[in-house]
Amino acid sequence: MNSELHRFADEMMKAAFAAGKYARESQGTVQNVEKEHELTTDADPEFIQRRDRAKTVIDEHVQEMLLSTIQSMGLSFRIDAEEDTPLKAALHNESAPMTVVIDPVDGTLEYFEGGSDWFVNVALVSDGKILFAFMYSPVPEKLYLLDIDRKSYICTCENGAIARREPMTSASNMESTKLYFNNRVPEGAIEKLSHEFEIVRDIHGIVKWPDALLGCISGEYKAALFVRPQIRDVLIGAMIETMQGGYAVDFSGNKITWPDGGRIPEVVFGFREFPEEIKHCFH
Repeated sequence: MNSELHRFADEMMKAAFAAGKYARESQGTVQNVEKEHELTTDADPEFIQRRDRAKTVIDEHVQEMLLSTIQSMGLSFRIDAEEDTPLKAALHNESAPMTVVIDPVDGTLEYFEGGSDWFVNVALVSDGKILFAFMYSPVPEKLYLLDIDRKSYICTCENGAIARREPMTSASNMESTKLYFNNRVPEGAIEKLSHEFEIVRDIHGIVKWPDALLGCISGEYKAALFVRPQIRDVLIGAMIETMQGGYAVDFSGNKITWPDGGRIPEVVFGFREFPEEIKHCFH
């Protein structure tokens, strides 16, 4: 099994580098065709609606490139992928012991608008754990990697390959009083926590999820709270979990079990001690 994991990791990173290059070269040539989103309504803030409904044909093309790599390896997985493409249905095996999680373009709105804040995301989940994950940024060429050795790295890439890798480490100063929230965290809890902490929210898109999670690592944020995030959108949180002092817990402070695809009911990512104020606000 370990050799298959190595093979999977190597081939999927190669595929992501190629797919990222293709997406980068296609940027600015496609339309935002939009899509329905299961949790988004007209009552949500404008940025949330635009973010959640954004879609281009590149999302589908990149996903099929990644899935075709899985097909060529002849491995069997459950498939949890963002778009409804032909290979997603063809390759999905509900009885497989592991799930491949794919977000072909994480940050489609930024991609469509010509920005650089978008990623190609892949993870492998089994028995409540993320075995392997990466977020690849084609602009610039950078890879955030949870490798199969259960260690996390920041990698600089050149010409479709990893040129340098450094262990991900947290800041020595973790005295921040900022908490970050996604838009589904209940307003009542946010109001209570605002008496003790500085509140930062995602509803205007000023601070996006990857930046908030990286901010937890840098010490800018004390913790980041999410209600019902897709696994594929919080993969840096899985890296935080592997780092010294890092945690991924529910609102009661219990270590989360990563589901076999789909959404996490609730999760807090951070370092050192889990803030007791969070527990009191939700229970």
